[in-house]
Amino acid sequence: MQIFASTLSFFISLYSLLIIIRILFSWVSLSQDQFGEFYRILQMVTDPFLNIFRSLPGLRRGSIDFSPLAALVTLGIISSILSTAARQGRITIGIILGIIVQSIWSVAAFFLMIFIILLAVRLFMEYSSSPGTSQYTSIIDSLVKWPIELAQSLFFSDSSISIRKGILGGLLLTIGIRFFGGILINFLIRLLVNLPI
Repeated sequence: MQIFASTLSFFISLYSLLIIIRILFSWVSLSQDQFGEFYRILQMVTDPFLNIFRSLPGLRRGSIDFSPLAALVTLGIISSILSTAARQGRITIGIILGIIVQSIWSVAAFFLMIFIILLAVRLFMEYSSSPGTSQYTSIIDSLVKWPIELAQSLFFSDSSISIRKGILGGLLLTIGIRFFGGILINFLIRLLVNLPI
């Protein structure tokens, strides 16, 4: 059982690497003509699995497609479950749930860190009066709109707060969610892993 789980985990990791290569090819618009047979085989091997996630609602937001990320997270969860089973010789429902929660939180924490960086950059841009930064302001504002609006609705009763105050509130809220969310998730994972079932 342990050898089978370990071998299967290895092949899932290898398949994940093929999906990452396929995603990178699509980002730089490499075509079948440039890589010929390798590209065609790569599509044939990875696209059926990716198409499962492409068909799920809610994974596409405008021009951003989160289906490859969902596919990789799913493969990561399966690989972690198999690795744990290979290491420990057994697996429980609590361990499986802990792995799933950890994987989902890892993705959420990654995006929260991106928002923290973007909000910090936007706050810096607000305080520096450099004329070259104005072209990026609207792009960053569109990306960090939700934490600013959420902070405004939670902390500021006045609907007409300054942009600096809104950005700072959004930054502090996002840092708080990242920090306290991590503590809560780690506590939850410890509880799940120690379940007897």
